Amino acid sequence: RASFRRFDSVGDAIAHHGVLLSTDPRYRNAQQHRRDWRAYLGAIAPTYASDPHYVQSASMIIQTYRLDRWDELVGAFIPRS
Repeated sequence: RASFRRFDSVGDAIAHHGVLLSTDPRYRNAQQHRRDWRAYLGAIAPTYASDPHYVQSASMIIQTYRLDRWDELVGAFIPRS
């Protein structure tokens, strides 16, 4: 059995997802890779995803839609460790 949350908006769901990935202890080891999306995906995949091809699938989506172009902008808000 899995539990699911319900959100009032897509924005609320996205915000919650960001908080989850940045604060949940299960993903703590991935934080060292937060400026390298490929390494970050590899670090969270074993805990985050049940799909054994998650890293490849997510990478293809990121590259196809050039989602990594937002990294520099968002990176300005991430404290350097």
